[in-house]
Amino acid sequence: MHCLLCDECFVEKVSWYTFFVKCHRKYICDRCEQKLSYIIGEICMECGRPLEFVPASFQEDGICIDCIRWMKEEKYRSFKNRSLYMYDDEMKEIVAQFKFRGDAELVHIFYRPFRSLFQKCFANVSTVIAVPLSKEREVERGFNQAELLATCLPVKISYPSLRRRETEKQS
Repeated sequence: MHCLLCDECFVEKVSWYTFFVKCHRKYICDRCEQKLSYIIGEICMECGRPLEFVPASFQEDGICIDCIRWMKEEKYRSFKNRSLYMYDDEMKEIVAQFKFRGDAELVHIFYRPFRSLFQKCFANVSTVIAVPLSKEREVERGFNQAELLATCLPVKISYPSLRRRETEKQS
């Protein structure tokens, strides 16, 4: 197989476990897998930010100071965010390859871990809505990344009549 990130050829190790139990395919080599920084440990209960990088004076009862400040706003509505990986230089490059260079196959890298985290954190959710792209942006990219990631989840994808106008690129 070829790694979806570095394109190096790699061979999956075969064992009794992989032969009889493990039913998933590996899409990236061990070296590239080790470059991914998973978010582990204590996180902010609202935004999912790793608390190990937030000084104790900037958190309270498992919530970061930013979320505490937003919670004091009148318009604040509780939200839950759970990120799988740290958005470091390695992940920025992967996201750029996936989102801007049209490499839709990279979704395979995220399938199992994304699905597992979703089931752990959002077990009571039965439907998701993928954020729509404008027609122009979808033609430019070739696919809607949010919709493709949503297909990894064990829930129904709802397609409401939401439309997005062509606007300035956020990036």
